[in-house]
Amino acid sequence: LGLEYLPLLALQILFINTFDECLPALGLGLDISSKKLMMRKLPRGSKEKILKKENLILIISSAFYMGLISFLAFLLGDPISNLERARTLTFVTITNMILLSPFAFRSLDESILKIGLNNKILLISCLWISLLTLGVIYIPSIQKIFDLYPLGLKEWAISMSMAFTVVIFIELIKLVRRESLKIYQ
Repeated sequence: LGLEYLPLLALQILFINTFDECLPALGLGLDISSKKLMMRKLPRGSKEKILKKENLILIISSAFYMGLISFLAFLLGDPISNLERARTLTFVTITNMILLSPFAFRSLDESILKIGLNNKILLISCLWISLLTLGVIYIPSIQKIFDLYPLGLKEWAISMSMAFTVVIFIELIKLVRRESLKIYQ
């Protein structure tokens, strides 16, 4: 579009799509099934949709919230005074959201506090992505290729805080759903 102040460059988006999204998705896909799985009513009705309305609402609202947080990170990075810093803050915030949100999405119903963080594959994949991200940001030759800026502790704290709000947001939606189901039962 010829716009100078884009939150991310194409190569940064490609990195996020190639590395950040794939490994945590594998870890999530290989997650241990819930102990309540065999207690569910099966089979699902033939007219029942694969993606229920309440899950669709959870996914869409989470995606919208993540987009909002990403844009806020870009603005907090002050793109007018340092565009590379703003893009790097956005890049790191998106990466952190991608690394944290699968833990909340391990169950679409139960709280993260109840299911815990016991998915070793997901934990290992998040560690690898964290190391790759640090390498892309702090190894000078790679940093130049991706047009990234070395962030300080303040920017990392901002990024982690913003990313963690996504987990809280997802958990709040799940809590509201659980409470509303109790009311209607």
